[in-house]
Formats: sequence, structure tokens, C-alpha cells
Amino acid sequence: MLKLIGLGLNVYGITLEGLIEARSCEKVYVELYTSIIPGLTLDTLKKVIGREAIPLKRKDLEDECERIIREAGRYDIALLTPGDPLIATTHISLVIEARKKGIPVRIVNSASIISAISSATGLQIYNFGKVVTLTRSSPPSLTVYNVVEDNLSRGLHTLILLDLDVEKGYWMGISEAVDILEAMEDEVGRGVFDGDRLALGVARVGSMDAIVKADKLSRIKQYDFGGPPHSLVVPGRLHFMEVEALLCLVGAPQDLLKKS
Repeated sequence: MLKLIGLGLNVYGITLEGLIEARSCEKVYVELYTSIIPGLTLDTLKKVIGREAIPLKRKDLEDECERIIREAGRYDIALLTPGDPLIATTHISLVIEARKKGIPVRIVNSASIISAISSATGLQIYNFGKVVTLTRSSPPSLTVYNVVEDNLSRGLHTLILLDLDVEKGYWMGISEAVDILEAMEDEVGRGVFDGDRLALGVARVGSMDAIVKADKLSRIKQYDFGGPPHSLVVPGRLHFMEVEALLCLVGAPQDLLKKS
């Protein structure tokens, strides 16, 4: 059997079920390139799950997909992933290929930024629209602009995930992200990323040192959010309970909430 097991959002984010399943496997692999779990190293992972985990780079998993599937045809194999296993679409091909070959697949879910963003911000999950990732590219892709604009037209919030390349040691911070969004606004000019737009910067959601700040987009980039991973939220139309949550939980400026 092939078991994809989510590690959640922090060092101890793996569920009890995930822990039991990982310990029952003959071999355990781990990939740490689709996201960053603050403080997680191979040594700390070994202490948490009680055994060695073999690290896989993106190239390893792509090039050795067939080998891993063959192994899963002979004995139980675990692949540990940050967050929830299939939130990153990278791994669905592995699941599909295993199923095509008649190999059972088990998904052990855990928390991800998608499920945790509501509790981190107080915004209702029902009111979120399409999620989008802001990537560093030249020229910048306007996909983020268009997605946020569409969500706002329907009164929906947008979670903007920020680009990272763990293997190259790069992660996009909120300050860089806002600079890119402001450049988009200068180019397109439809007011989606106006400097006075209410935005939330979130960092290390799910960790003890998580940070959530709400302010004008132009001021959000001035905060020190610390280490990765970072994300941005652009709220749409706010329910009165969301307004109260933003005031009480993240100290949102009251004048900005009146405009939302």
C-alpha cells in the first residue's frame, strides 16, 4: 500500500492516525519542498515519528515515481508531506499511477493553510473564493489580479499563497508580494490593489509564533512578519461577525472595516 500522510502546519502537526500509519510502514519517505514547516528538520521529524524518513527532492519524486510505486506493490510505503497531502497538486499523479496499477492508496489528512486560514483570521470559510498563488516572474503574471478582482466582484475573500522554492532557499515575503501587487495595480489600474485596500498578512499559521496583521495594503508591507511561510488575504464583503472578529482577533483598523 502507498500511504500519503500529512504533516500539518507545525513540527507536531501530524495526527495520531498519521503517526500510527507512518510507524506501521516498512519504508518512510518525506518531501519538504512543497511548503515550509517552521522548525522541522529530519532530526526533529525522526524524534516525532520515532524512525528515519528518507528525504525526497522534487526531481527524485518526479523521476523515481515508478520505483516508489513498485515498492508500494510489495510492502507498505509512506510519503510524508507538509500540510495536507493533496492540497499541493504535485502528488495527485503519484496517486493516480498507483491506482492504475491496482495498488491501494491511503490518504491521511492533516491541517493545511486552506483549512486553517479561517481560524487564523476570523473570516468565515464559506465566504472565500478561488485560492491563487503569487509567483515571482518577469513580466509578472496578472492571474492574481484577475482572480482577486473576480472574487471581490462576488463579495468573496481571496487567499493569496506566496511563491517559494525550498530547494533554492527562496521564499516570497509579504513585503515583496505587496511590491508586486502594487506594480500590477500601476499597470492595470482598476483599483484591485489600491493602497487603501484592507489586507491581512499571515505568517507561520498553525505555529506558536504565528502572526496575523490587518491594515491597509500599503502599510502591511511595513510589518516585520518574521520567517516563512507567508500568505496574504484580501477580504471581500464582510459579515458583521467577521468585522467583530477582525477587530478583536487581529486589531484591524476600524475605519478600514467601514469601507469593506
